[in-house]
Amino acid sequence: MLSVSVPGIPGANMVFLSILLAHLEVPVEAVGLVLGIDAILDMIRTVSNTTGDIAVSLIVAKSENLVDMTKWERKK
Repeated sequence: MLSVSVPGIPGANMVFLSILLAHLEVPVEAVGLVLGIDAILDMIRTVSNTTGDIAVSLIVAKSENLVDMTKWERKK
């Protein structure tokens, strides 16, 4: 449940990860080990989340006929 809002906010994962590790009684030093790898993974999570949000928004707008498709057509 903690990771629901994390992918859309760059860098927010460490806050939620520290809460989760404290709840699981994992030593705080483990967060330091994750910091080196998490920056790259955070970029991937953020890009995939925002791309999905944009795609779904476009699909819904197109299904509601709110997208002007003449702007998207290629000119020959």
